[in-house]
Amino acid sequence: MRKYSFFVSAVISVLLLCMLNSCNEKMTDIENSHELTDETEQQTDLPENQDAPETFEEYDAELTLYFPDSEAMYLHPETRNVTVKENIPLEQVVLDELFKGPSDEKLAPSLDGENLVISVSTDEEGLCIVDFTGDFVVLNSGGTTREVFAIGSIVNSLCELENVNSVKINIEGKTDAEFGHSLLDAVILPRLDLVKE
Repeated sequence: MRKYSFFVSAVISVLLLCMLNSCNEKMTDIENSHELTDETEQQTDLPENQDAPETFEEYDAELTLYFPDSEAMYLHPETRNVTVKENIPLEQVVLDELFKGPSDEKLAPSLDGENLVISVSTDEEGLCIVDFTGDFVVLNSGGTTREVFAIGSIVNSLCELENVNSVKINIEGKTDAEFGHSLLDAVILPRLDLVKE
């Protein structure tokens, strides 16, 4: 009888030990899973911090833009004050504002379309190179007068910037593209003869 009770006690002790070990393992697994979750959350947070959008300073600039009058006789200057982000070239801002059209109701838009600029940059010699999409030609050519004022508006407005004295217009990288009745194969200087005195 003593042997039987000893055997039962031993079995119960073994069972209790197994249960304790099992509980300990489960607790360890739970703790490990919490640690993994915390690490995963931290790792997930890192890229968000690294990929946070960069903020850029803004400044105010005064632009002189040229638009034709409603009779398409001359180009007229229009002063415009804009707020510019420092990461955007001022030449790009000039072009964007030209596409928006004039504020003065007596003047007419010189350009049609939007998002037609592929790139714009100015070298150390003051040559501003503008590369337009093919849609620029489609939307802004058609008649000598229209084409002259479109190009004159772009060149005269860009050359009002301190760092620009001439402009080269390309179409989708092509340096001798046709623009209606004109061939865009040369550097263009400001057209003062188009400006109303």
